[in-house]
Amino acid sequence: MGKLETKTHVSVPGRVCLAGENIDWISGPVLTAALDSLRTSVEVGSILGKQVLIHYGHPFNGSDQFDLDQKYNYGRASTDYVKAVLATLSNIGYKLDGLSIDINSSLPASGGLASSGSFCVALVAAANAHYGFNMDERRVAEVAYIAEKEEMGIGCGQMDQYAVSLGGLLYLNCSSRPPEIQQLQSKDDVVLIVGDTGKLMRFSGIGLELKRRLEKKDPFLMQYVTKTEEAIQQARQRLATDDWNPNDIGEIVNSCHEYIRDYKQISNPILEDYIHAAREAGAYGAKSTGARSEGGCMFALCSHEQSGKIAEAIISCGGKAFISPIAKTGIKY
Repeated sequence: MGKLETKTHVSVPGRVCLAGENIDWISGPVLTAALDSLRTSVEVGSILGKQVLIHYGHPFNGSDQFDLDQKYNYGRASTDYVKAVLATLSNIGYKLDGLSIDINSSLPASGGLASSGSFCVALVAAANAHYGFNMDERRVAEVAYIAEKEEMGIGCGQMDQYAVSLGGLLYLNCSSRPPEIQQLQSKDDVVLIVGDTGKLMRFSGIGLELKRRLEKKDPFLMQYVTKTEEAIQQARQRLATDDWNPNDIGEIVNSCHEYIRDYKQISNPILEDYIHAAREAGAYGAKSTGARSEGGCMFALCSHEQSGKIAEAIISCGGKAFISPIAKTGIKY
């Protein structure tokens, strides 16, 4: 298979959900922060023919290939996401030829950090740059959303694709498509620490149960939605100015974690230990991200000065800790 010379490289961050897990599913608002130090990187090059050759680096480690003209039955393997993105681009009308694709990620898989959203956005962005499709970041996010939601049939909302494509601190109102987007003010001296259990836990089972509870209008879950939406609007108002107080935002983050535990009724004992340790070590606020009862990740909002101490506290509880600035931009070409 002959390879051509041109290579195109992009990287896309992960994200934490400051407030609003799963509310984007029901056309509600969310607050997100992009993780500059935890990213998915994709490099694409042209090859002759219609084959797609994939090399997976960390953390996937392997290789695969398929034909662009092939019809697919999607599972949830990494290559299924690649197939779905390329099929979506083709269905929209973009012309594709043979590709070599190299994929690496520093994001914990299935950790509640939008690893699949980052993966799909990075693939769309790489194809966009490689072929000169001239899509802006919002269009890239929309195409990635179509690939996951419509092509693969995954019951996702719009949060992840837009959060990682645009980066920064965002308010996303998912009552419309595309969502209403407000860029909020980040601070250079406020960083995020991700605490990772190192245990892979897929969201699908929890997601199905939450959807069942939503359909029945479970009173606890409805209370979660009401209280979280109120907290989101409070935080949005504060974060719209550049002189916001990190302690105020930290208190809102803490409250949103309690709403997940008490009203959404999802609790993760290991993450609770990390969260308690982070708060005791001086975090402004800490909460779970991704709403998993086992495995997954949490995050802490803290000052750059305190970040090392808080990371050590999470590590002392048995977790892995990653310190990340809030990404000012999403896609990096």
